[in-house]
Amino acid sequence: MRNKNLLLQCLTSLVLTMLVLTGCVGQVGPGGAASPAGETAPEAGEAPEVIELTYWHTNPGPAGEAQDELVEMFNESQDSIHVTSEFQGGYSDLATNLLTAFAAGGGPEVTQLGTFEIREFYKSGVIIDVKPFIDGATGFVITFVVVL
Repeated sequence: MRNKNLLLQCLTSLVLTMLVLTGCVGQVGPGGAASPAGETAPEAGEAPEVIELTYWHTNPGPAGEAQDELVEMFNESQDSIHVTSEFQGGYSDLATNLLTAFAAGGGPEVTQLGTFEIREFYKSGVIIDVKPFIDGATGFVITFVVVL
């Protein structure tokens, strides 16, 4: 039962993450190609630029495999955004890796965090509130939904 609850929590977390990622997609241009928010769609015959995102997570085993599967489903569902899922170890390993990457001016675009880390990282400026982007002029575009 514990593993089933953990898997459900992980799947829910990843689905929400994928929905947030779709906020990177702006309007749909000619031929149904989506363009990043704030940019115009490419001219006919031009290939759209693919947005590359890295997603760090902590879940090994079945929960991690489920997250990787959802990332793969997301990547296969559209051509505008490509997500690379990377396992970082436990929560403390991920937190250390994130702080190190941030200090060096890098890190992932999306990460899974424990509830403690969210508050501490937000207060220190390592992570940002995405609500202004969701409520902004371009809004929140939902183009990917996983049916379980």
